[in-house]
Amino acid sequence: MTDNITTDNTATDPPPSPPTLLTLPSSLQDHILSTVLTSPTSIRPLYRTGALLHGPWSSPTGTDVIALSNIPLSPLLICKSLSARSLRIFYSSNTFAFSSPTAAWDFLSRHLLQVHHLDLTLFSGYLYTGTCPTMEQPQERQWLQLFTSLLRHKRDLQSLVVTLHRWTSLQVYPLPRGQEGMDTEYVQQQRMNCVEAMKLLSARRVSVREQGARFMSVKQRHDLALLIQQRK
Repeated sequence: MTDNITTDNTATDPPPSPPTLLTLPSSLQDHILSTVLTSPTSIRPLYRTGALLHGPWSSPTGTDVIALSNIPLSPLLICKSLSARSLRIFYSSNTFAFSSPTAAWDFLSRHLLQVHHLDLTLFSGYLYTGTCPTMEQPQERQWLQLFTSLLRHKRDLQSLVVTLHRWTSLQVYPLPRGQEGMDTEYVQQQRMNCVEAMKLLSARRVSVREQGARFMSVKQRHDLALLIQQRK
């Protein structure tokens, strides 16, 4: 007597693989990347790695050379195939804040096309007093050069915040060597030139603020913001 043995040759389907970022719809990929890469607060970039911390006034021994950047780019390494999209989302979604015209120039000269949100705090006067060379320019003049040479060509800014910090005080204008003859009229002219340069800028949402003192009236700040918002 023999036993009848039957076998089932039907193959068992393997369990479905869990979805990965690359298998998701691109709109959902963008949403996830935006959640990971967008900071809830403004990002304040330093100079690029290897740059001089104080520009031409840095230590000749190299101790002022920056070793690391403070921009959190490690999430961009999550997936090589998504790096281009990650970079686009990172630079276009975050607000980048600057209080140094030198740092702003260093960063924006490399990433201006990608950045859509800026927060600028404009301090007044000279940075290096007593030991700076006569070629040192007040910060208003440096911002003016940034506005007229670089930012005036940016036409797709989504938001721009400009804060004037203590612009009515002359105490923030200590005199560097070689500038002892500078007077109040010179200070005011530098500030007015900077305001005129702001009118060349363009952004969809604009806020002009003051901190510490009043240089412009509320109406003047409002009118300036409206002018920047106009298409040019």
